[in-house]
Amino acid sequence: MKTLSVLAAGGAALAAVFAGQPASAGEPVHLAPSSPWQLRYDKEACRLSRSFGEGEQEVVLTLAKYAPGIAMEFVVAGTPLRPDGDRFAYRFDPVREPDEERHALFGTADDGQTIWQFTGELIPRAMLAHVGGGSEPGGLKAVETRIAEQTEAFTIVSGVRQPVSLRTGSLARAMAALDTCLVDLVRSWGYDPEQLSALSAWPHPRSHPRLWIRGTDYPDTALRDNLAGAVRFRLAVDAEGNVSDCVVQAAYSDPAFREATCKALLHRARFTPARDAEGRPVAAYWVSSSLFAIARYR
Repeated sequence: MKTLSVLAAGGAALAAVFAGQPASAGEPVHLAPSSPWQLRYDKEACRLSRSFGEGEQEVVLTLAKYAPGIAMEFVVAGTPLRPDGDRFAYRFDPVREPDEERHALFGTADDGQTIWQFTGELIPRAMLAHVGGGSEPGGLKAVETRIAEQTEAFTIVSGVRQPVSLRTGSLARAMAALDTCLVDLVRSWGYDPEQLSALSAWPHPRSHPRLWIRGTDYPDTALRDNLAGAVRFRLAVDAEGNVSDCVVQAAYSDPAFREATCKALLHRARFTPARDAEGRPVAAYWVSSSLFAIARYR
């Protein structure tokens, strides 16, 4: 990826503010699948990818999970996806209300394609707020499974010059395969998935994670070159709540963001440790991401 920008506000280090343009309008172009789903087992992630459309209209959708749960990373790439406006929004049809993504990143690949990256859920945020973000993970997973069965398409509503609708059909089988991969992924990290599923409490930050990565942590080289970046990470949290390791699961833009993120987290991140079914403190992991973006003012 040659360039990386932030479409709208927000970040763990510095906020980005963009001058607005009217959001994209009009009916989306409907693209049928042009490949089967491909499941990739990576060292730190499980990824599902599929192509839609052909030729100049081809768009590739990748859904990635870096740990069990409902949070997913979306990567959408294609020539038709050039940015337009300051409000990127998407939805899973037949859900009609779009989710606006305030932390969407876009870049330009060597072949001229636009690549979008953001984190979200299959569950619409309005529904997630209704069922409660603090619901038991198993309850949220059941909601995700039901929506996966009902899904017909992934649609980018605004933020691009031409809205597109990728006709995915039901995601039930694809998401089930992703879940199987995630069990193997956690086991490869040295954890017992069954023991983790029985935890009475997961590691909990002792202070707000936004305080862990600060503006002074912005890499000098990236700041000089006006670069934004995103880093997804996994922290190993021991039975005392200390961070024993920081693993970069994925990173976008300059490699300096990787080093800056783990250096800050190892120095400042502290947790209340996880607890097993009997309430005893045990080692576990904690995953999240940081977004570096440079403030812009008119």
